[in-house]
Amino acid sequence: MPLHATFPGWLGIRNCACGVTIAGRIQLLPMAQDPSSPVSPTPAAQPRPGSAGQPGSGGLTLKADEPGITAARDAMLAGGLMLMPTETVFGLCCAVSSPAGVGNLLAARRALRGLTADEPMRPGAWLAADAERVYELITADHPVHQRLVSRLAPGPVTFIAELAPDQIAAVRSRIGCGPGIVDEADPPAVLVRVPSHALSQRVAAAMEATGSGLLADAIPVSGDKPARTLQQASTALQAAGVNIAGSIGGADAAESPRYGTASSRVRLTRAGGYIILSEGAISRSRIDGAARRHILFVCTGNTCRSPMAQAIAQAELAALGVTDIEVASAGVAAADGERPTPEGNTALNKLGIKPPTTRSQMLTPELLEAADVVYVMTRSHGQGATRMAGSTGTGAADKITLLDPAGKDVPDPIGGPQSLYDSTASHLRGLIRARLKELLA
Repeated sequence: MPLHATFPGWLGIRNCACGVTIAGRIQLLPMAQDPSSPVSPTPAAQPRPGSAGQPGSGGLTLKADEPGITAARDAMLAGGLMLMPTETVFGLCCAVSSPAGVGNLLAARRALRGLTADEPMRPGAWLAADAERVYELITADHPVHQRLVSRLAPGPVTFIAELAPDQIAAVRSRIGCGPGIVDEADPPAVLVRVPSHALSQRVAAAMEATGSGLLADAIPVSGDKPARTLQQASTALQAAGVNIAGSIGGADAAESPRYGTASSRVRLTRAGGYIILSEGAISRSRIDGAARRHILFVCTGNTCRSPMAQAIAQAELAALGVTDIEVASAGVAAADGERPTPEGNTALNKLGIKPPTTRSQMLTPELLEAADVVYVMTRSHGQGATRMAGSTGTGAADKITLLDPAGKDVPDPIGGPQSLYDSTASHLRGLIRARLKELLA
């Protein structure tokens, strides 16, 4: 359902282009009260003009500290618009629970993009403070969705999550907004992003503490290219005749957007799949990688057992037609860049398995965090990996288990004859088949 068909009843206005142009700038009109609105409308809901009376130069220039965040939140709750950096671009923000603020944001969007009053308006994305809460709200029981959200949020990815009507209603209730503001109707879906920018997170958290949510729009400066700097954003607002309540952060380089481009957009379908709608700050390959399951095999030097296990698992998965699992290997005492042992490669060839082309790598907290399951060859490897995982405080230790379901170690064939490598490879194949049967059940 287009926004212009949804917003007017909730906002208490007849037309979402709620500004009129006077002497080259938009004057945002007071909103009439709508008894069905989830919040009480603000009296005038008119963004303050700049100190020099110029559009785009808001009356408040706030520091990225607690008083500044509180002032920005209060200005938006009163119906004003705030200019704020995210990790992607500069955003023009409002409180989703404020009918006046949403109406002002729509008027600004029309002015900035040269849209007429009768053109449909798309929903905006709720900038959420808490990735864990968003995970609970939108992932349901779909493993692919759970992996995508847990691995890409917080970050520059906007999720369009297809949900049941009661789930969408729960999201609206949480942030105090009416229909069509952060949700689509056909098919029903909620738009949400958890920013990784520290200031954006703090402002979003301050807003959510009041029962509202933060809504943000990119500011186009050239075609569809968004504003990457505070100067670009201010200039664009001034040229379009848009007044704002103020700005917070962004003057310091440390607070500026990291990516300088729009967020990537990923639709999470009701069937449990996903569609990459646009490739922005995060690449398609990274999104696809986040959606897959990851198996990590760990041994000592990452030249014998674990690379053989990696190659065997990849061959078994290919034979089963499984394409959504990635396999890697590492060593608790590996020297980066070593080739797999020739004996191990020969053993794999005898099994009809292509030897790995990867080089050895040291086990790292990042590899543990990225994996869905970590199979270690011995108890000693498990202890080392568990210590490393415990130091991260991420709960990665729960993923670590012996490869042998019987709880036995897989001995190291290093220095032994070719026959020992051959028997080790055959033993590994049996263990891996058992583990894959568990994973794919």
